[in-house]
Amino acid sequence: MANVALCIASHDSPRWPFVDSLMNLDKGPHQLIWLREGPFAVDTARNLVVERALKTEAEWIWMVDSDATFHPLTLRRLLSHKVNAVGALSFQRYGPVFPTVMKGKNPSGDGYGIQVGVIRKWILEHPQFLTSKPVILVPRPEDALFQVDRTGCHCLLVHRSVYESISPPWFKGDPERKHTREDMYFCSLLEEQGIPLYVDLSVSTGHLYGDREASTLDFLVWDLSSDYGSSQRAEEDPEPSFSQKE
Repeated sequence: MANVALCIASHDSPRWPFVDSLMNLDKGPHQLIWLREGPFAVDTARNLVVERALKTEAEWIWMVDSDATFHPLTLRRLLSHKVNAVGALSFQRYGPVFPTVMKGKNPSGDGYGIQVGVIRKWILEHPQFLTSKPVILVPRPEDALFQVDRTGCHCLLVHRSVYESISPPWFKGDPERKHTREDMYFCSLLEEQGIPLYVDLSVSTGHLYGDREASTLDFLVWDLSSDYGSSQRAEEDPEPSFSQKE
């Protein structure tokens, strides 16, 4: 049994689908400590909520965004890996519905490769993902744990020792982008410390657009209909996109 600090950093009031997801969460034998900070800039809110979490007895710090939705078994699945930093499969909700699964430095130095081809192949191999609702694959595929260089904090479980090993601020956003990109900064700190970062591809989240969820099906629809997706599918071995900057 482990104590888990459920940390919500938000700049507005949580929406009902988010609250409903957490109310239906199966926490198993684990004890949850609920913490929220906001309304502040997202990097400020994340730093403040982690500071509070470290003052508790929580062994794990689970960062969730107030525009996310979850399958009830999400927390138990992420904890089952016993790695120090692991996120769920999540997607952007605006513009390109990119997965926040990034690996491989762009040779030009401009960001990391978004694994569009990898995630497309994964979804097509697991038809349970053909929905906009959060999904857990049962049983968990052996290759579900995917090491990455960067991911978001939409649903990110991190052991407290990781935060304790890094001097704050853990999150630092871009003032010209409403202090976002703070998650990429945190991932860069993990990289500097040599702490492996993973995404569990067997657990997807929803990303709320109003009260509507965007997830794996929405990514696939975008991918099949976009010029980017068409050109990438024409390649035998699709290259990742490098449009995601640090």
